[in-house]
Amino acid sequence: MSTPRSTNARATTPESETRIKELVPVEVLIAIFIIVEALVIWLMAPQFVREFTRWKSIRYAAKGNYQAAATELEKLLHTPQGEKNPTFLGELGNCYYNLKDYDKSIAYYTKAQENRTNIVADLEDDSPHEYPDFNTMIGLCYFQKGELDKAEEHFKKGLEANRLDKVAHVKLGEIEFRRGNYLKAVEHFKFVSRDPHYEKYIREYYQKIETELFKHIDEEGSTEALTTSSATK
Repeated sequence: MSTPRSTNARATTPESETRIKELVPVEVLIAIFIIVEALVIWLMAPQFVREFTRWKSIRYAAKGNYQAAATELEKLLHTPQGEKNPTFLGELGNCYYNLKDYDKSIAYYTKAQENRTNIVADLEDDSPHEYPDFNTMIGLCYFQKGELDKAEEHFKKGLEANRLDKVAHVKLGEIEFRRGNYLKAVEHFKFVSRDPHYEKYIREYYQKIETELFKHIDEEGSTEALTTSSATK
């Protein structure tokens, strides 16, 4: 009886077949991973550019280089939805305000006000959204231009959005002081009179108001004294 002939071929077991089969899927997975990573980087590139540009604008503004900050922010207006982004528009308004270009500042603040509800809030509940209001900043621009009526209009709108707006109260007080309405000025100044940031400033205005209020009394007293003196001679 003949025995089976032995061969040099290595017998394959189920385990070895599994290992051989797994070599292909691993290579495919690596290729897929590389493709996905490249796709993610490609998709994220515009967002990265936007964030980096915004970061540069913030850095320039922090160093007082408002022209460079404005240049970076204006680039962001050309990104998707950038021209309606109230944050970019408001920051451009800030830059031109600091550059004393009040007309440009008003233009950007006004656009920011018109698009103020475009901010997307990551809220899952139904709580009301608080949107920024740029009326006080618009008022500041008009105040710097000497257009007090328009400034007053926007400061009052600013108080409608936030009745405790300290800047609006201070500037309305200054407007009333310039008009000679000293008691109305005091009504606005009292809102910030105890604020450490405004205390000294408001105290100086109170002294000016006191001088103006009693100026006529002092003048009348001096006139009376002069009349009496003349009569006794």
